[in-house]
Parts: sequence; structure tokens; C-alpha cells
Amino acid sequence: MPILRVALAPMALMLALSVPAPGQAQPSGTSGRSPQGHKQQDRNSQQRVKKQSTPHNQTRQAPPPRAQPAPPRQSNQQTRRTTAQKTEQQAHRRADPAVRPYPGQQSYRIGVRPPVVQQRHDAQRDRDWYRHTYRAEKRYRIRPYVRPRGWYAYNWALGEILPPLFWARSYWIVSYWLYGLPIPPVGCIWVRYNHDALLIDRRTGEIIEVIYDIFY
Repeated sequence: MPILRVALAPMALMLALSVPAPGQAQPSGTSGRSPQGHKQQDRNSQQRVKKQSTPHNQTRQAPPPRAQPAPPRQSNQQTRRTTAQKTEQQAHRRADPAVRPYPGQQSYRIGVRPPVVQQRHDAQRDRDWYRHTYRAEKRYRIRPYVRPRGWYAYNWALGEILPPLFWARSYWIVSYWLYGLPIPPVGCIWVRYNHDALLIDRRTGEIIEVIYDIFY
């Protein structure tokens, strides 16, 4: 028996040395892995998950719509032709047979300022009562017309918008009773445009009544 124990002692020592202690890293080639091996395994796993989550036939995002090309600009010849057509159309307004002679007004005596009561009464009239285009038979002499910068000859019509440059305060006909013009409604004024008298909205410049050739 003592001899057998002596023979088995070296084998037990070798087995003890070959078994790692608890918590000790196993050498390479065994079932244990190093930290670098774990990192490589994590990267491989992430790549496999990414490939599996991305479908092969994934729909591509549609490209953004292209901006529409700007409309072609009119040539100088086309612009001149359009301007000439508009000028020709408005040039016939003054000679239009539908333009009636101005009958005058019956609210006050021409040349005398109407009473305040009469002014307030007529000022409450509906604007549709004024919507007419006349040609004056009786003309009035008035101071020379000073054309504002940018002025151009034009035969204005009902509903058009008179540019603010043409109805500055210096062009207001405040003493309208001197020329036999109707008492303006609330919010409106008479203005002079060369030889014509225009009743306009003071806020928008819309033309409500036109009397051609009342001044000279």
C-alpha cells in the first residue's frame, strides 16, 4: 500500500496542476474566449442582426420633385403688342356711344356751397347711385394741371383702381360745388385727373364715377 500511494502521488499532482483555479482564464484553444474574442463575436452578431432586419427588397425613397420651370418671359415685341392693345381699348372709352352727357345735379345751386344738412343727406346715398360714366357738356376753366411724376394719359373706367400717386391731396376737388359735381358719399372724394373728374374711394382708390372733359 505505501508503494501504491507513492506511485499515484505524481499523477495526482499533474492533474491538480492541469485544472485551472476558479476565476482563472482558460488558455487559448479551450472552450473559454479572450475579451478580444468576445468583442469580435459581438460585432459579428450585430452585423447578422442588421442583415436580418434589413429586407432585400426595401423600397427606395422617391427623389424630391423637381422645381417647375418658370414660364417663358414675353419678348419685348409681345410686351409692346399687349400694351398697344390695352391702350387702343381704353382710347375708345371716351368716344363710346354708351357714355352719356352729364345731366348735372339738382341738390344745390352751382357755385354755392350746399348746406350741411344737404351734404349729410346726399352723403348717405348708396354708391350704386353714383356708378355712371359721363361726358361733360359744360366745361370749367381751372388752374393748369401739374402732372405727377410717372403720369400717363389714360381714360379711366368704373371699377378700376387709381394709383395713389394720382390722387394725392393736391389733386382733390374739395370745392366740388364750383363745378356742379354731385355731393360725394361717405368715404369718397372727387379728384382731378387732367381734364376729367373722378369720384374714388378714399381707402382703396376704386373709381366709382367718371366725368370726362369737365375741365380745360
